[in-house]
Amino acid sequence: MNRHQIITILKGQKDLLRRFSVKKVYLFGSSARNEATDTSDVELIVEFSQNARVSLFQFARLRRELSQVLDCDVDIPWQDMRNLLSHEYLGVTAKIVWETIQTDLPAIVPRLKALLQ
Repeated sequence: MNRHQIITILKGQKDLLRRFSVKKVYLFGSSARNEATDTSDVELIVEFSQNARVSLFQFARLRRELSQVLDCDVDIPWQDMRNLLSHEYLGVTAKIVWETIQTDLPAIVPRLKALLQ
């Protein structure tokens, strides 16, 4: 899928994005450069509305739904995970941490291995 196709699909998902309080979506990586292969994921940066309170579960659901819509893996880095753990630690449960380990960490292992080589 090329950059134009991805953008067209995302523009057609305004209701989905609104439901998750998404203000803007930015495409980056190989898809943005039109260098994606059949095995490439789509890398997105998501900007949420100013007053949105997006939980880890909602974030995972958004990622899953975008993957279904685009019919491929979607990678959305979530910088707020650090903030959640550092500043809202009373709201973090073992279940949230375990879901993060199971869902997000496997995606970065190959990247970390590549950096170490």
